[in-house]
Amino acid sequence: MTATITGYDRASVLDLAMICGGTIECLIGFCALNSLSPTGTVIHGQPYMADVTENVDHRVLSRFSDDRVRPATEASPEDIARCPYGGIGEMGIEIDFEIV
Repeated sequence: MTATITGYDRASVLDLAMICGGTIECLIGFCALNSLSPTGTVIHGQPYMADVTENVDHRVLSRFSDDRVRPATEASPEDIARCPYGGIGEMGIEIDFEIV
C-alpha cells in the first residue's frame, strides 16, 4: 500500500522516510520509489510516495503521531553560513583554531 507525504521546511529525505515507516530501513525503498538520493533535497510542498507496508515500526509511528513529531534535520541556510570554510581541508590557522 502506498501513501503520500508532502515535503516540508528543513525536512531531509531520511525525515520523510522515518515519518512514513518509522525505521531507517524505509529510506532505500522511499528513495527508489521517488527517484531520490538518500542525501537529496526535499522540495517544500512537493508530494512524495511511500510504501507503508515495508519495514514499518508501528511503535515509532505511534510516538510520532502521539507527540506530533515532525523531524527536520536538514541544515538551514543560517546553519550553513555559520560554517563558511567547509571542513578539514578548508581550515585555516588562526581562523578555525589557534596555535598556543
